[in-house]
Amino acid sequence: MSKNVHWIIEASVREGKLEDLKGLITEMVDATKASEPGAINYNWNFNDDESYLYLYERYADSDAALVHMGNFVKNFAGRFMSFLEIKKFVAFGDISDQMKKALSGAGAKVMTDHAGFDR
Repeated sequence: MSKNVHWIIEASVREGKLEDLKGLITEMVDATKASEPGAINYNWNFNDDESYLYLYERYADSDAALVHMGNFVKNFAGRFMSFLEIKKFVAFGDISDQMKKALSGAGAKVMTDHAGFDR
């Protein structure tokens, strides 16, 4: 199995915050793409009426994920949390103890790899 760390966040969009959220998404995607080479996937997906979203993120390893979390907390967390209500946050992969602590502090349920493969 790989060293990748990935997670899925499910959230509802707070009433009246969709356009603000879309602006923030653009800012976050641009910043992540420009400054985080360890970010492998960074995908934001809405349901049909844009009231609910799924965010899928995958990083090369725990170190890359920690860089992202540091950037997120420093630059985006306040706005992100004011625009969204997190319903589910589940993390998977080869997660270091430091990353587990950071994810747990953010309310994530951290899953332990059991079996499988990556191609």
